[in-house]
Amino acid sequence: LYTPETTAFVEKYTAKTGKASAESYAMEAYDSLKLMAQAINEAGSTDPQAIISALEHISYNGALGNITFPYGTHNPIPEGVDAKWWHQFPKPAITMVQYQAPGQNSAEAAVVFPEAYKTADPILP
Repeated sequence: LYTPETTAFVEKYTAKTGKASAESYAMEAYDSLKLMAQAINEAGSTDPQAIISALEHISYNGALGNITFPYGTHNPIPEGVDAKWWHQFPKPAITMVQYQAPGQNSAEAAVVFPEAYKTADPILP
């Protein structure tokens, strides 16, 4: 799942923090800021509607991989596609896991997202 951008980010992050690796939330924060900066630059404005329009057409290569938003006002969600993809990038580079049993180790935790890697449905409290 690592890209050249991921590797570059991890190298800088570990050098700066002294940690063994970069946590997913660090990559998410980094990409969020860089994505917004690119959108504002492409929009040529900080007007919210201009930024939304830029985001709906953006292709950003970051630490988490390529981020695009295939559905939006320019391309509504087709019938049969889950509405959760509205303004979401469909190929996340990380998985969301849930510990579903007491004492469960991380290798046994259920993958609940994305669908392509899903091993179980999430258990809601």
